[in-house]
Amino acid sequence: MEVEIFQERKSQITNHNRKYERQVRTCLDKFNNLEEEWGIVLDKLQDEFKNYQSNIVRLKDNLPTGKNLA
Repeated sequence: MEVEIFQERKSQITNHNRKYERQVRTCLDKFNNLEEEWGIVLDKLQDEFKNYQSNIVRLKDNLPTGKNLA
């Protein structure tokens, strides 16, 4: 009787550990994907900021040539 209970409990614990390991792998995969996406977003953001800064410089350079301030 004790052997059956032990084996049943061992089976339950083994199944639980498998589910836990699967969940950890899934979470790590999601984290890695999000980290890659974040890197891409940061790269795009830096490019957009450089474009913005170059537009500002271009507009400042064109100010002295303006005929009308209105």
